[in-house]
Amino acid sequence: NNSLTGIIPTYFGAWASLEWLDLSSNRLTATLPSEIGQWVSLEILNVAQNQLQGTIPTQIGTIRRAIRLTLDDNMLQGPIPVELGLLTSLEILSAANNRFTMSIPSEIGLLPRLQFLSLHGNQLGGTLFTEIGRLTNLRAPSVAGNSLTGLIPSQLGDLILSLLPI
Repeated sequence: NNSLTGIIPTYFGAWASLEWLDLSSNRLTATLPSEIGQWVSLEILNVAQNQLQGTIPTQIGTIRRAIRLTLDDNMLQGPIPVELGLLTSLEILSAANNRFTMSIPSEIGLLPRLQFLSLHGNQLGGTLFTEIGRLTNLRAPSVAGNSLTGLIPSQLGDLILSLLPI
């Protein structure tokens, strides 16, 4: 809870050994820099509750050690990049209350460790991807407040049944 303003400087990209960056609850504007792809050691990124705009850079797919991405409560827009499917260590993906459009990429179904998926409060459309059934560690999916259509994939029912203590 600071009052930092301005942009995330591109020179942050030089911090290749950066493991954790929390810039949440500020007044940062502009976009996430493409230099984010140089943070190859990054495990936790929290830029929630700012005024970030633009799209998530596709270079985010190079942060293979990422465990937690928190992008909530900004003005990020456009499609959610398919490159997120490359972050196989990811356990938490929280990008609620932005302006994301298009559909939820099926590549998110390639994240074997994903436990928490929060995409509510965006402008996402299309159907819920059937690959959600592959997310056997998923415990808290939230996609309310979008424009999703179609049937709930049967794979989601299989996933929910697997969570029940029997």
